[in-house]
Amino acid sequence: MAAIPAIKGFYEDKQEQDFCSVLQDGSVPPGYKRAKLGSFCALEGDTVRYWSARTGGRTRIQRNINRGEDSEPFRTRHIEAGQDFVGCITLSEPGLAAAISNVLRGSVWLGADRYEGYGKCTVTSLAAVAAPAYQTAYGYHDRAEVGRELYLLAVSPLTMLNEKGEPCGIDLAALAGLLGVGAVELPFCSTSVAVYGSYNRTWQCREAALPFYDRGSIFRLQCSEPPALENLRALERAGLGIRTAEGFGDVLFLRPELFTAIRRKAAAERALPQAAARAAQRRRERYAWIMRQAEELKRGGNALSLSQLGTIQTECEKALRRGGDTAQLYAFLNKNLNERGSRHGERFKHIDKFIRGVMEQQRSADGVPGSYTDTERLALLCQLFDYSRKGE
Repeated sequence: MAAIPAIKGFYEDKQEQDFCSVLQDGSVPPGYKRAKLGSFCALEGDTVRYWSARTGGRTRIQRNINRGEDSEPFRTRHIEAGQDFVGCITLSEPGLAAAISNVLRGSVWLGADRYEGYGKCTVTSLAAVAAPAYQTAYGYHDRAEVGRELYLLAVSPLTMLNEKGEPCGIDLAALAGLLGVGAVELPFCSTSVAVYGSYNRTWQCREAALPFYDRGSIFRLQCSEPPALENLRALERAGLGIRTAEGFGDVLFLRPELFTAIRRKAAAERALPQAAARAAQRRRERYAWIMRQAEELKRGGNALSLSQLGTIQTECEKALRRGGDTAQLYAFLNKNLNERGSRHGERFKHIDKFIRGVMEQQRSADGVPGSYTDTERLALLCQLFDYSRKGE
């Protein structure tokens, strides 16, 4: 099943029984609302099948106050474990495919918060293809006849710039030039708008946040004459608008007969994989353990201060970045136990015993399964100390 973003061109009544397209004549019956299609969909005959990716989030606080960064809380989102997703790397030099395939084997790490165990993925399938699956399934075929009417779908957020360099959404005159036709009109569309920023790693600065048509926005275009198929393909390869190198502007020209044939919706049948169920149970156990242990760390007259817990967390993070090597972590604990006076050492006895117990136990106990690797145990400690410090 080739996935595309949930298309925004469909509306339904409140009972979700009557289903229609707003792109046919631009009208929406009274009381109708945009159809609930999750985050992804697939087109099958007269049915659009839909589903949503399972995601989670974490609320965090920026601590780099001395560097002038915002200290307000912020929220990060992540894809939950146990799900498959498909990506495609477009190459201008096909010969690079073999070199890339040698790198993308086994486990790869994607995204942020890797020191806490996020972002580990397993490559289950790898193949060289002429085009992404959604283009093959829903785009124009080699011998397809292209008419004057086109359906343009935003696969990723997109915006174009006008002659003044301002974001304008779709510049019809510029689009006509790219399609190689005299003029393009936009009779109807169904869109949503979101603001996206960016970070330039070369210049180490943030770029301006701009409004984009969000993924799933769809445009019914009317051309003065049929464009050449190669012009459509060129736009799909290069992208439309700005920041295409960052993933923006990915578009698909849907075959009209696929879109106009849709008469109903249905949820895709997607059973929760057994591995995902086990991962969810394991995650719940880990969070329960963190909350219990956070309370234990606050009890007793020898409880450590937040700054001391922060220092210990830093040592655990260093050990995690070294692949689980705890030598420096234990050296830090030994120094505080034996070289800074008996009173100071007394306060570190409990945390030393606790950390060694978590790292060295061999059997499953109290939320720390014996199957945990050293890096998983360190990530668990990092999460515990992070939670303990934010709980005040």
